[in-house]
Amino acid sequence: MDKIRLINIFESYGMETIEIHDNIISTNNRAKEICKSGKVSFGVVLTDNQTGGRGRGNRSWEMRAGDGLAISYILGSEKLEKMELGFLAGVGALAVTRTVQKLTSLIPKIKWPNDVLLNRKKFCGVLVEINWVGDEADSGIIGIGINLKESAFPKDLIFSATSLEKEAIKEISNYDLINELTKNLMELISQENISKVIKEWEASLAYKGQKVKIINEKNVLADGILLGLDEKGGVVIEGANKQKNFFYYGDLHLVVKSEDG
Repeated sequence: MDKIRLINIFESYGMETIEIHDNIISTNNRAKEICKSGKVSFGVVLTDNQTGGRGRGNRSWEMRAGDGLAISYILGSEKLEKMELGFLAGVGALAVTRTVQKLTSLIPKIKWPNDVLLNRKKFCGVLVEINWVGDEADSGIIGIGINLKESAFPKDLIFSATSLEKEAIKEISNYDLINELTKNLMELISQENISKVIKEWEASLAYKGQKVKIINEKNVLADGILLGLDEKGGVVIEGANKQKNFFYYGDLHLVVKSEDG
């Protein structure tokens, strides 16, 4: 990738700290190091070759050069003040959804809280991490990993995966993708109308109206019909007794006849 071209893109959005790596263990880990070293208002760490990335639950998320993009946006405290912390994973996923809709004819869906799907297969994951100073959120990181090519993931995955270019049936410009993603993310984190963000997030929600279960580690917390999101970005699940249950953490899975998705 042309680093000068990428730097120009990021600088056009007012980013102060920009790191573009030929390879790195984890963009989120590097972003945390930057946050600890000094005050950062808005920054980014980017690579297309990540050797030790992480998803939620410390799941491995690696990619070989050219197969995908790993990008971690750093938000300073003044930017975090404009958005509820619980919305950050949704904001990252929404930025990806908007971007894919702009660059392709595809309609992604968000598997709450942090995966983005195409044809019910994962092509993108979002990992949010907050740096605290006492009780105050000093900075936040929205890490986004995108599979661009089918070679980005091994064939023995325990979940269904896909890639953006496979589903779009065309090549996607890294520069167009990064520019559009950054633009959409900035718009969303600056949006003061939280209900508008929730409405858009809910409109892109995967499995809405279907039977799901929510799991925390290996424990099933509940199952029922996914009704949507509440005003805080939590999922609302209707149980067998028609009671509404609200959850703000855990992994959501579709319940099918013979296996769980």
